[in-house]
Amino acid sequence: MTTTVLRMGKIPATLLVVLAAASTNASDRITTSSPVIGTGTVYRVVDGDTYVVNIDDAGVFSRFVNDATGNRGRQRYLDQAHQSIRVRLANIDTAESVHADTARNNAAGREASDTVKRRLQGQKVKVLCHGWGRYGRSICNVQLNGNAAGDMGLWLIQEGYSQYVTRWGANPYLHQQYSQLAR
Repeated sequence: MTTTVLRMGKIPATLLVVLAAASTNASDRITTSSPVIGTGTVYRVVDGDTYVVNIDDAGVFSRFVNDATGNRGRQRYLDQAHQSIRVRLANIDTAESVHADTARNNAAGREASDTVKRRLQGQKVKVLCHGWGRYGRSICNVQLNGNAAGDMGLWLIQEGYSQYVTRWGANPYLHQQYSQLAR
């Protein structure tokens, strides 16, 4: 009987990424039916609808890390040293204030960003994250005071800084409240 040994040499990087993604535990996937819910401190307000949040609990942060495995777009918005995530508010789109294309930035965006900074930066929040956006940021509801009454999306709609955006689906937590304010 003859035994054949295959020598693979270097495994292509794309195959490693596929294998890593496939090995991620399904329970770590962040979805509307399996959201990540945790608390943290808003370290930085990037603009009116995007924040950097330092997550309090290492187990909660590990859900983001595990679900981002093999996806560089997601991984770039996770900071292991500070247990921070970059959050994109679900169903909210304020005017631009820090866009790379400076022609898209405007006074309304700067006002929204400055107002949110005064309200949120350095504050403890609850995050309810249910997916990832097309640029790799986690899609979340962010709640000041840890309850729906402190939801930043509701507040931004109520204050006129954003419409309720349903282009990618309804808000899984506060659709009815967002819809009522949007009328």
